[in-house]
Amino acid sequence: MKKLLALLLALTLVGCSSEKTPEPTVTPTTTPTAEATPDATPSVDPTAFVGETGTYGTPNVIVTMDGEKIATLVIDEIDADGVSSKKEMGDTYAPDAFPAGSWSTQVAALEAFIIENGVEAVELDETGKVTNEDLKTSVTIAVSDYVATVNAAIAALSAE
Repeated sequence: MKKLLALLLALTLVGCSSEKTPEPTVTPTTTPTAEATPDATPSVDPTAFVGETGTYGTPNVIVTMDGEKIATLVIDEIDADGVSSKKEMGDTYAPDAFPAGSWSTQVAALEAFIIENGVEAVELDETGKVTNEDLKTSVTIAVSDYVATVNAAIAALSAE
């Protein structure tokens, strides 16, 4: 009898779980004050340090320091079109163009390396690519503009 009751209870629960619950709706609590424009610029953090525009775009970084050590680091680049943020595009930006993975995957590896080892530990060749044995297989893109921008951001933070 107990087995029969347990079976009926289990079947009832399975039957109940197949019902779809309505999706919650989100109602904005504020009204937007301006409409988006079709040629809007990407949402770059206003605290980002902007580097020199290069061949592929304009690097910008956000660095926070904990004493002399980098606590957080975000590297992004505004694409050459001046509108698209590579970080916002994520893995959709040239996903098959690089041997070590997408741009965002490689930049994430560079960010982690710099946070762990410091920007001064990044070794570059004349083409701007990393030569560190433990980094060059995961970062195959030229990163000299990013490294220079991180260095400039740290210098600017130190001057404050």
